[in-house]
Amino acid sequence: MTFQHLIDLIDCSEEAVNNRRQIVRDVLNRIKSGTASPEEKKLLTNAMKGFKKSAVSEGEKLSYNSILCFYFAEKPLKAKYIAGHFNVDKNTVFRHIKSGIETLTILLYGVGGVCLLPMGESDRAGSGHENARTQMLN
Repeated sequence: MTFQHLIDLIDCSEEAVNNRRQIVRDVLNRIKSGTASPEEKKLLTNAMKGFKKSAVSEGEKLSYNSILCFYFAEKPLKAKYIAGHFNVDKNTVFRHIKSGIETLTILLYGVGGVCLLPMGESDRAGSGHENARTQMLN
């Protein structure tokens, strides 16, 4: 199977990838609020383990730690406290959280988490939010 064949099978348009990122963000928010299902917690916890192993640069480590503190801590920290701890600006924390969500999306969806098609192009019909959620949870 070629990489192009994978792209043809999976909708890698910007819209589809953004939908998948939103699903990851929604699950993280449920984890933060304590309303995530056990399956969601397990899925994201395993993805975070992969994230930790793959984070080698300082930016990747800050993204991992920001997500960990913002969503997974027993008492999640606000961005301003994370910023103070890592001696960065609050906006930097939000940029790293966004970057971390992009990384988690790739870890969860594989090639389906990477935007490979130009905006608006899609080879799969009906590739919306619900299809992406089903793909992640199955």
